[in-house]
Amino acid sequence: MSEQDESVKEIQKAREYAYLGMYSEALSHYDTGIKVIQDKVQKSKSDKMLQNEWGLVLKELRDEIGRCKKLHHIVTTGRCDLEDDIKQPYNDERGN
Repeated sequence: MSEQDESVKEIQKAREYAYLGMYSEALSHYDTGIKVIQDKVQKSKSDKMLQNEWGLVLKELRDEIGRCKKLHHIVTTGRCDLEDDIKQPYNDERGN
């Protein structure tokens, strides 16, 4: 199996586990997929365009992982007290 096939397989598994609410399992598969992609970025240092494309893929995956970590935290602790949560006051139709 090629490295690219391996990374795709791991990311697909991660997304499936996250969809099913199995966040711990999802995070472990994300980690494996990210490592393979990071190797691709290192190997493509001579091709800036290819390196930029892999860099964008990594950024998007890191965003997904961040959301998965937040959901895992909420599910395991039962609390939504993450530092970057934006607490907005409730406003009804009248602005109260």
